[in-house]
Amino acid sequence: MLAKLKFKIEDILFKDKNFVEFENLPRIEFGEPPAHIDADLSSTWALSAAKSIKKSPLDIAKKVAKVIEEMDEIKTVSVTAPGFINIKLKDSYLVQAARDR
Repeated sequence: MLAKLKFKIEDILFKDKNFVEFENLPRIEFGEPPAHIDADLSSTWALSAAKSIKKSPLDIAKKVAKVIEEMDEIKTVSVTAPGFINIKLKDSYLVQAARDR
């Protein structure tokens, strides 16, 4: 299910007006957030994309957060310097993901 979420985020993000014009954007990868961050997933995508987009990773991360925060699976999205994207998933998504395992 995490792979489906990743592809859904990429699909939404790469069609968004803020990112559609850029080529060779990196794929979205998720990692475990640091213990002090209240999130289920963390991504350094904005840091990786900064070179192609030619904007600060923090500004990119903020735009990503606005684009994906309305997704059904996502409860909250927060951004931390220098450009980390932290995602808290809805309980209903986590329950479904556990059932699908």
